[in-house]
Amino acid sequence: MSNAHWHLILNHVPVIGMAFATVAMIYAVVVRDAAVKRLALLAVAVAGLTALPAFLTGEPAEHQIKQLAGVEQDRIEEHEEAADLAFWLADVTAVAALLTLAWPRLRKAPAPAGLFYATLAAAVAVTALMGRAANLGGEIRHPEIRGGADETPAPK
Repeated sequence: MSNAHWHLILNHVPVIGMAFATVAMIYAVVVRDAAVKRLALLAVAVAGLTALPAFLTGEPAEHQIKQLAGVEQDRIEEHEEAADLAFWLADVTAVAALLTLAWPRLRKAPAPAGLFYATLAAAVAVTALMGRAANLGGEIRHPEIRGGADETPAPK
C-alpha cells in the first residue's frame, strides 16, 4: 500500500473514535455512572492516541499526491493546518483523559469534576476540529465535496 492509501485508511479512526468517545462522555454525564465515565475517558484517550498514525502518514501522503492533476497545493496546506491543530489538541485531550483516570490512584481521592468537564469540552472541540480537517482532506481529491462537481450526468 502507498503512503496516501495508509493515510486514507488511518485518518478515519481518530475522527470516528473521538466522536464516539465524546458521545460516551455526554452519556456518562446523563446517567451519572462512574464506570461509564471511566470507559468514556478511556475511549477519549485511545481516540486521541490514534491520531498519531494519521498525523505521521500525512506528510508522506502529501509528497505522493501533490504532483497529481487536479490537486491544489492550497487545499493540501489548508487541510494540513487544520489537521495539525486537531492532532495537538487531541493529544492534550488524551493526556487530560488519562490524568482524570489516574487521579484517584495518584491522589487517593476522586478526580475533581471540573477535570472531567474540561476533558469533555476539549473532546467536543477536538471532534469539531477533526471533522473540519477531515472535510478539508476530502476536498483535496473530491470536487463533489467542495461543490465543484459537474452536475451534468455522464453520457450512457
